[in-house]
Amino acid sequence: MSTTDLALRYLYIGWSVVPVHVPTRGGACSCGRDDCEYPGKHARVRWGEFTKRLPTAEEVVDLFENTYYGSNVGVVTGRVSKLVVVDVDNPRIHGRPYGLTDTLCSGTGGGGRHYFYHCATQIRSHSDNGVDIKGEGGFVVVPPSVHYSGKPYVWRHKMPLAELEIELLPSATDISREGSNGQGWFTEILQGVAEGERSTSAARLAGRYSNLGLSAEECYMLMSVWNERNDPPLIDSDLKKTVRWAYHKREEGIAAGKITTFGQIADLLDRVRKGGPRGTARG
Repeated sequence: MSTTDLALRYLYIGWSVVPVHVPTRGGACSCGRDDCEYPGKHARVRWGEFTKRLPTAEEVVDLFENTYYGSNVGVVTGRVSKLVVVDVDNPRIHGRPYGLTDTLCSGTGGGGRHYFYHCATQIRSHSDNGVDIKGEGGFVVVPPSVHYSGKPYVWRHKMPLAELEIELLPSATDISREGSNGQGWFTEILQGVAEGERSTSAARLAGRYSNLGLSAEECYMLMSVWNERNDPPLIDSDLKKTVRWAYHKREEGIAAGKITTFGQIADLLDRVRKGGPRGTARG
């Protein structure tokens, strides 16, 4: 069965599919960029539109058979596909995490696992100690795609999708309920900004996503979708620099807050005895 036929099958079960770049020899990527950070894992098209609607069968055939023949296959997660995927890098450590129900599962080709769950709620994408929850604005690569290790993605547990038990997920935010807590700037920026506002807005978004615990890869994917709404979009290299900057600043902040010496512990205890870190009096 051809990749196009499989992409159509995914479409027919209600999944939004997009063509994805493929790895080339030496771990490079078909995108041709020497600095590609996600070889064989990023979309070949601007896919923001397909986070809102399913492609038509004609579009799928044109993309996979004509325009980008031989592509990997990506599935957009979130409300458009009614799909949330739990992405586990190391199954030996995490197994099927959070006590979630057994469900359709694929092997990534790199040793990881993707657990697919039906979910009609708008769950934001986020990361949790080596586990990525892929919801709104995310996508996953699916079989029969090829991982940059050279191994294929394969279905391991061919069973019906279980319903996502949202209450078991850490920090599972229904983003349809966000926006009433002082985050007006965030909602406004997400609509897209003009040329003079792009860099500042990108920095604010990347900082917010990094502080929410998303991985740098997930942040970049979300911001790529956002960038398509800008007029005009930032060039991709600038977007990547902004993401790297945000995560570098976050790591700097974490490092600055770490206690690594007995002197720092003694100083902290002394400040507490004198009234707490902010110098507030205690009774």
